[in-house]
Amino acid sequence: ALMSAPIVQQIDSEEDANIKVSINVWYRHMLIMVYPLSSALIIASKLTNINLYILVLGLVPSLIVMWLIGYVILVRNVTPFAEQGDRDLKRAFRNLLPILIAPVLDFIGRTFFNFSVPELFLLLGLIFSIWPALKFGKMKLSSIKMISKKMRIWRFPLIMFSMFIFLEVFVLSGAPDEIASVDLSVFLLILIGFFLGVGTGRIQLPISIIIPIYLAQFTVLTMPLLDFIFIYTSIFIGYLITPLHPCVAYSTEYFETGFIKAAKILGKPVLISFILLLGLYAVFLVI
Repeated sequence: ALMSAPIVQQIDSEEDANIKVSINVWYRHMLIMVYPLSSALIIASKLTNINLYILVLGLVPSLIVMWLIGYVILVRNVTPFAEQGDRDLKRAFRNLLPILIAPVLDFIGRTFFNFSVPELFLLLGLIFSIWPALKFGKMKLSSIKMISKKMRIWRFPLIMFSMFIFLEVFVLSGAPDEIASVDLSVFLLILIGFFLGVGTGRIQLPISIIIPIYLAQFTVLTMPLLDFIFIYTSIFIGYLITPLHPCVAYSTEYFETGFIKAAKILGKPVLISFILLLGLYAVFLVI
């Protein structure tokens, strides 16, 4: 958020700070929603038993609709800034290479090679993406140790491990039978997902709660893609507006405003997106 905030600041130094906070938060997370290497999607793929790239393709329509809603509500009436100098698209593409190499190699490996441990392709992709990242950042190979320690890289495998322990304990505890008796509908799970996104400021945690409940409720091993899209999008929308979201806090601090003021602006595309999501689900129920 702090890296993208200076870019948003260039739009117009006199523009309402709350609009700039909203643009920064909204558009910073659009591509994260479908980025194959996001921890939330990797975990979701494992829990739902759906191929990672099928999940990504399924979420693209949500991405497009939310992108357009953000443009109409937040960007359309903003005064554009005068460009200084020519755009260097070659440089921009070069800087994107480190984040493109890993998912591309992972996709090719999973699609064209029948390997018993497909996650190995992701690991190889990450290893190959490190070299250009170090080169562009003018860093030495030894800096990886310091960066890994700073970002506490060991947390992700621990999160994955804990998710599956939770799922196994959840199944063995008898809770699935109790939940099945409650008869929670997908509509209620969509609502719960939104409020968990708001209440936790995370995506992984609501997913790790709702997907096991869904699998137990409907006694399935593989979650239907359409239901996943609605529930995941609902969680993601709630995640964007919560004050617990670090990017929201960083953005309000950078643009020197408060959460309540920014939320009044950011809340518009969030509310419209959520209402549209519920409306679309109602249409699918009728169909």
